Amino acid sequence: MASDADLTFTPLLHPPLSSTTIHRRGSLDAPVEFTCLLLTHVTPSSSPTSAATSNTSSSSSSTTTTTTTTPTPARVPADAFSVLLWYTDTSQTPATWHPAPFTPLPLSTTPFPLPPADRHDLFHLALPIRGLGPLQFALKYKFGDTGPWLWAGSRIGGGDGRVLFFPPPEHGPRGPVPVGQLFKFAGQRWEGGAEPGRVEDGAWVYRLSRGVEGEGPATERLGRPLGVERWWAAVKIAVPWLGPLHGKGCWEGVRGAAVAVFCRRDAMKVCVLPVSGGKDGREWMLESDEEGSPGDLVVAGGTGRGGCRVVVTVAETADKAVGAAVAEVGRILAEDEEVEEKLVRLEIEAEKEEDEEEDENRADWECGLSYSTWNSLGSDLTEDRILDALQKQKEAGIKICNLIIDDNWQDLASRNGTNTGTLSSFDANSSFPSGLSGLVSTIRTRFPYIRHIGVWHALGGYWDGITPSPSPLADTYATKTLTWADNVGGSTKEVTLIAPCAVHQFYDDFYASLAAAGIDCVKADCQSRLDEYGDPSLWEPYQSALRAAAHKHFSDRAIWCMSHLPRNLWSSLLRRSGPPRLFRTSDDFYPSTPATHAWHIHANAHNGTLFSHLHIFPDWDMFATAAPLTPAAAWLHAAARAVSGGPLFITDPPGAHTPAIIAALTAPVAGRTHALQCTRPARARETFVGFADPRLLVLDNETHTGAAVMGVFNTTLGTLGELVPLPAPVTAGEGGGGWIARRTRVDAAGTLVADTPVKVRGAWVPVQLPPGGWEVWTFSPLNEAIAFAVLGLRGKIVGPRAAHHWAEGVLEDWNDGMVLTVGSGRSAA
Repeated sequence: MASDADLTFTPLLHPPLSSTTIHRRGSLDAPVEFTCLLLTHVTPSSSPTSAATSNTSSSSSSTTTTTTTTPTPARVPADAFSVLLWYTDTSQTPATWHPAPFTPLPLSTTPFPLPPADRHDLFHLALPIRGLGPLQFALKYKFGDTGPWLWAGSRIGGGDGRVLFFPPPEHGPRGPVPVGQLFKFAGQRWEGGAEPGRVEDGAWVYRLSRGVEGEGPATERLGRPLGVERWWAAVKIAVPWLGPLHGKGCWEGVRGAAVAVFCRRDAMKVCVLPVSGGKDGREWMLESDEEGSPGDLVVAGGTGRGGCRVVVTVAETADKAVGAAVAEVGRILAEDEEVEEKLVRLEIEAEKEEDEEEDENRADWECGLSYSTWNSLGSDLTEDRILDALQKQKEAGIKICNLIIDDNWQDLASRNGTNTGTLSSFDANSSFPSGLSGLVSTIRTRFPYIRHIGVWHALGGYWDGITPSPSPLADTYATKTLTWADNVGGSTKEVTLIAPCAVHQFYDDFYASLAAAGIDCVKADCQSRLDEYGDPSLWEPYQSALRAAAHKHFSDRAIWCMSHLPRNLWSSLLRRSGPPRLFRTSDDFYPSTPATHAWHIHANAHNGTLFSHLHIFPDWDMFATAAPLTPAAAWLHAAARAVSGGPLFITDPPGAHTPAIIAALTAPVAGRTHALQCTRPARARETFVGFADPRLLVLDNETHTGAAVMGVFNTTLGTLGELVPLPAPVTAGEGGGGWIARRTRVDAAGTLVADTPVKVRGAWVPVQLPPGGWEVWTFSPLNEAIAFAVLGLRGKIVGPRAAHHWAEGVLEDWNDGMVLTVGSGRSAA
């Protein structure tokens, strides 16, 4: 029975539209492979005389609808598609556009579940192209013999796709080239600018330097980056925080970038990283010249001594280029350190090695379920409210491992709001009648499963430093008075700080007092405030005092927060000795501001491009498992934390919990509640995809068991679909026996579900997500000799992580969920 119907077509293309993809060619004769999955949705039409065909490009926010008078059956039609790639090789002159037809493939080509649709059609194209590109392309297709041709790409307001090629060996560079071939600049103005770089770990590394007169602010011009396709930079979005900024072609509109990476049209990546701190003292940031020579890269320095030093690296990937640049900065700063200072640090590092052998509780600090009072209880903090919140958690069956007592427990003066006031003494305020020691004792008695109890403080004591004399602190330690200009409110005030000469003693006494009260970890916040005082002499004394005291009294259990300043990154977070430092990698998470939620995930993922190369444990900040978050938002942020490679901090209001979310993220381990985490700091797979680009955000990670983890998130405002390439270890065939894939997501009812595991075939998985949607894929190596793969625990977002605890004999109740999937597809608990 036939009736009119509306047909909606959604093409999923790989390589994708609205983006730039890198392709390695073994020879100029090797074709470029394209795959297209067309989704067709059939909806009964309200019109009795016509049918509409609608083209929705899932790689574009635009939708074009074309009306035709050909009646279409309401059932899924059987007409065939004609699909063309419309392309041009921009290296050819003149550049002309050509069509290339796709050929159909059977759906059995992919073993993975397909996005919902009334009909699925799969196509393939092996495009022969001998040019060196870039290749630019769009998609053109029609349904049936009489249907209209529909476009996906720039012709309907979206974006074309582009492919950059690593040239075959005979056409590519054989070694480092002078920096003058990377930037349009006068090489003789920079020492090292006329010399080829050296090769370090597969990257070309250059050191550039230039003398600067005086100690005031300075600006040095590096020049215009050449051959730029796209770029990424970590820029100041506020004094304490860096955030990602993306651009295409021209370097423009940039202020305060700590690092930048340029993707060239020859597919090579160029990283530029100015050296801050060290013997020269200044902080240097990258900017764009918006006046004299637009597009030029400028290095802007603050007050301090010495010259301008810049590290430039070139590599095939952004990750390798940034890693090489960070390592080179470490070498430079190590050369700067005085012999006496080196000896002091070597002593501290030796002590760390001894202490690490004795500290068996590091896993509880890094992996344990943690609770912060900040968003949960706010600044109205009291002893009774903390105990009430912990009691409600206990009644809900939630056993946290770590507790952070956040802002407003201290003895303060002149407090007005949540970020003003001064610290008067080491004691707790009157809202804690039992004092810290009494509160800690009560917590240990009533909630014995809590392993670590910590407190918040600002690096300078409190937001506005310490209370001037007469006060216990100002009367005990040498002080220094400085002027602070509020960069938000515009006001100016005098602040009193502990003088650099006394700050080591201050921190030793402060942390000793906390330790005596039973506190065994801290959150050192507001670290950026020191940068606003305009006194470079504060940085190293305060940072070294914090490091030494945290090591001595808390075995390095400290959180670095509001600390995205280059001098801080290189002074405290680049050192490889001791355990990694727990480090906040983005601005705060704002549960009550939904407009910031997608950005928060995007910013953390792209900040990982830089931060993953520091000696850190990445903290994506606390989140709530229930109100004020919607269930969908709570699950979204739970999934993001699961693949972040960092700690799990919740900040649920008392009694407001979603136990299913906590259960999906954790497992009972040796009497504690531990997060099922990935093993390294996560970073965005595609460095040069910006927040405004209509692309899915993909995060790669792994577990201790060798499983690959891939998180896919839609941080845009529209529904997006893509053919997402498999993680590198899977496509490279690591392990030799194949891989078993499993997808975890939340269904329409808000329930966590996992698909039936399948053996991996092909190179991609089809994903289509609504705004705020997510999927986490785990890929477990298959041991074909005995035909099984360990998938981990059921009902978990990163189930394979539990297998590590199982192997160590510390996972409780593993018999109730450990899944072994044999090669035949059978499974057993």
